[in-house]
Amino acid sequence: RSSTMLSCLSWVEKGVAKEVPDKIRLSNDELQALLQEARDQLITRQSTEAIAAAAASKDVRDDHSDAAMQVEMEDRDDGVDAVAELDDEIDRLYMAGYDDDEPEGVRMDGAGMAGLTYYTSNDDDPYITLKGEADEDEEESIKIDPHDNLIVCGKAEGDMSTLDIHIYNAVEDSVFIHHSILLSAFPLAIEWLDYDPHPETGHGNYVAIGTMEPVIEVWDLDVINEIEPVFVLGAKPKKSKSKRTSVHGHSDAVMTLSWNKAVRNVLASGSADHTIRLWDMTSGESVHTITHHSDKVQSLMWHPYEANSLVSGSMDKTARVYDCKSPDASVKSWSFRGEVEKVVWNHLDPYLFLVSTDNGFVVGVDVRSDLPIFTLHAHEAAVTGQYYL
Repeated sequence: RSSTMLSCLSWVEKGVAKEVPDKIRLSNDELQALLQEARDQLITRQSTEAIAAAAASKDVRDDHSDAAMQVEMEDRDDGVDAVAELDDEIDRLYMAGYDDDEPEGVRMDGAGMAGLTYYTSNDDDPYITLKGEADEDEEESIKIDPHDNLIVCGKAEGDMSTLDIHIYNAVEDSVFIHHSILLSAFPLAIEWLDYDPHPETGHGNYVAIGTMEPVIEVWDLDVINEIEPVFVLGAKPKKSKSKRTSVHGHSDAVMTLSWNKAVRNVLASGSADHTIRLWDMTSGESVHTITHHSDKVQSLMWHPYEANSLVSGSMDKTARVYDCKSPDASVKSWSFRGEVEKVVWNHLDPYLFLVSTDNGFVVGVDVRSDLPIFTLHAHEAAVTGQYYL
């Protein structure tokens, strides 16, 4: 039985979601094309993984050795099984002829159904007179009330990763999943933002997602049945014998994200490649790379009032504050006993921020001081989250 992990979550600002979200409706031909594309991508990925496994085998002396071919054939068999499972899913979805047009209805056979006629659309059935009632019921079922609270949660169940949009209705004291988005990789970080790169549409309702892949996906929460993000920041780098690098973005997993509410087109990202990148979401480009950390960057946060101040925390056991007008020159650093899990600005005092570590400590820092102002042994294990009320 596969396990379920909730890896990250974020509140959505109340009142920004569309009352009735848009719903994408695809034709059968469009769905078939998308499923075929997924099948092709799976075959490509399985082939790439098989070749990589063969190259990494300790018994391989060259690319054409018997050991390499054996490893490659075994992995290819696994890939064939995975593709077969996807083909079965396609057959199940289309029910072997689901898209055949039968405008006159289909005569049913079998016990209890002889003589009945099945119509593919209620509009074609002469016995259904309330044609629009189903659409009205569907619209009511996806309606979001102004007092509803939305929570976006990254979830992994087995090999499948999703973004679940929950609604918490305080009046009825109920929580349920409104809709879900299928992700291409394990989610690590979520950041809600209302910046829309198309100024004519005004503010939006989006989430940026960091995953085990080196790219950042931005999804529209006001659309149901999305099949691809609104836009993507970065690009997957090509693998080579040397360390993976990318001039377009990160070269490893994106572990943390922070949206600049004062300069709304700017998003900061921290990665397992030890770097921080500043993104201009208008152009979709990485405009600056900060390389002060020597290990994975696990937490970022823009200052709530100072638009150019950014704090970061890393597995190198340091937290750093940057003036992003000149982030390479204007930086201050503090060291701690453990790896930094989370950094949070104190919105009540512009000079203070909190740091939590993997050995259970919460540390208060004043940017005007070189030493922490207090240290609290809050937990026996890692403090992975904290929040100022």
